[in-house]
Amino acid sequence: MIDTHVHIWTDDTKKYPWQQTLSKVPIPTEPATVEKFISCMEKACVEGAVLVQPSTYGWDNNYLCDSLKKYPEKFAGICLVDPKNRNASDDLYFWCEKGGCSGLRINLVGYSEIEFLLDPERKGLWDTAAEIGACISFQMSPSHGKIINELVKSHPEINFIIDQVSAEVHRNSDLGSFVEFLSERSNLYIKLNSVGQNSVQEYPFKDLWPFFRRVLDSFTPDRVLYGTDFPHTLKTCSYVQAIEWIYELPFISPDAINLVKGDNARNLWKFL
Repeated sequence: MIDTHVHIWTDDTKKYPWQQTLSKVPIPTEPATVEKFISCMEKACVEGAVLVQPSTYGWDNNYLCDSLKKYPEKFAGICLVDPKNRNASDDLYFWCEKGGCSGLRINLVGYSEIEFLLDPERKGLWDTAAEIGACISFQMSPSHGKIINELVKSHPEINFIIDQVSAEVHRNSDLGSFVEFLSERSNLYIKLNSVGQNSVQEYPFKDLWPFFRRVLDSFTPDRVLYGTDFPHTLKTCSYVQAIEWIYELPFISPDAINLVKGDNARNLWKFL
């Protein structure tokens, strides 16, 4: 099992200061250290994970990168850089080539408009991502579908990932029409995250099933990745339950589970 969506942070704010970039995401009050996560991994028999920079650290990816260097056999890393910064391409190169990351996340939910993704000024960022083989992940809302489609279509040399969508979409599959639309792009993947915190039901969160069935039907298991959204998932279930949630889904075959829970991630992050 490869958990492709994990956040970590420490309470050592002197060494790793907060840099809040999404106003709706509060500064954590409890640590979620890499060592705590490794303990959870061992209990759940998870062999590897993708660490995604939390928005509360902003463009300072040092804790993420220090964790990658400390446990290189366990993790891949996805950094944050300011995509509107004129030095965004240099920043991505630094955090990937020097810091050990292998991808970039852009929190589109933090922007009132996302047309800037298509601006000529972004060319350097996409060129750098292609050059170093970095994937590009998006936290998106349904309204972002058209722009994402244009970007992904114009850059077939880059692997893109929808790594999180709005909470209301998880509970209302009718809002997920963008899924079929975007699934036509062969270089676009999507994460099936165990996001029980977005459910209004108890485990196994059956109100989330219709949306994720739509995801699997549209993208097919070849382009779906599995994640837990640790530590947020611990609000509603144990980490072991979050990992085993995929086996609760009645619409996914054993062969598909093997692709989603590990094989696809190993193809994207070959060093895992």
